Amino acid sequence: VFANIKFNLKSTAQNVTTPVTHKTGGAFGDGAMNKINNVTKTDGSVTISVPSTLNPSITPVTSTFVQGAAADITVTLTPNGNTFKGITGLVQGTNYTVSGNTVVISKNYLNTLTAGTKVTYF
Repeated sequence: VFANIKFNLKSTAQNVTTPVTHKTGGAFGDGAMNKINNVTKTDGSVTISVPSTLNPSITPVTSTFVQGAAADITVTLTPNGNTFKGITGLVQGTNYTVSGNTVVISKNYLNTLTAGTKVTYF
């Protein structure tokens, strides 16, 4: 390792390029701590890029079932940095369960719906 450089961010601005310049002075030594005089320093820059958060997604996007004979519907969440906060109008633990990135909508809940009902929760 020749050098470790630590940067302290002084702003929350994103995608801003900041110059990194060297100052005159300082000393460089070899493994025996003998001074090295012929050191070339090169200016550069640092850009802090914060990736944008992608929208969450679910798979499958739609599902169908036969009222009165429904099976559980398993949905896989792809949160992309977001947090699943529940399904509006349903009760977690009763109408659906969550385990990691998997949501299972209960057949018991589905079988209470009127035939022909179209439900959009996500």
